[in-house]
Amino acid sequence: MQPPPPLGDPKDWLYSVPTICDEIPRALLPASGVDGDLYRLHEDDWRQVEFVSTAQMSSVDLNLVEIRNVTAERIGPGFPRVHLRSEPRYPLAGVQLAHQELATAAGPVVTDYAGVGYRDQDSWIAGSFAFEIADAVTAYGLETDGVLQVVGFAGVDQNAARLLIERVTPLLRSHNLVLVAWEAAIAYPPQPNAMQAAPSDS
Repeated sequence: MQPPPPLGDPKDWLYSVPTICDEIPRALLPASGVDGDLYRLHEDDWRQVEFVSTAQMSSVDLNLVEIRNVTAERIGPGFPRVHLRSEPRYPLAGVQLAHQELATAAGPVVTDYAGVGYRDQDSWIAGSFAFEIADAVTAYGLETDGVLQVVGFAGVDQNAARLLIERVTPLLRSHNLVLVAWEAAIAYPPQPNAMQAAPSDS
């Protein structure tokens, strides 16, 4: 027997997104020590649109199936559950992508930030970077010794996504990457043998 649904307004108990990243970097450094402006990101937006190595397509495909299943359960404005993505933990493992190479491919750069912090927190993430490009899209992520470890994008609506894909497609191909929009459960370019969403019980 199924338990009765929660009482009250569905907006009070539904999730606004079907998936979030299970692990986010901690913002431990005081913002007062930053020379420049920080890009402020909501914690739930971390890695919602990102580059992932094609070597990790098995975990990408498994996540996409789970997200599509959650999306199929949508109730009005939201979702009764959320899929937590624990993998890929290191989306760019084995990829040698430099900051300037990303900026050149995705740019031109409109605003260069000193790093990334979370909204309503007076701190920032060590090793983070962010820069705004055209169409109010911001590229952000983590880097170590000049090599990018995480590349995410914020402010990507449908039109901005199309333009972003046009700009970064050569970069995706040269580094064997896909651009994954997790909430939309889409990976570009499509990969051969990609798993399909599991059929619902209804």
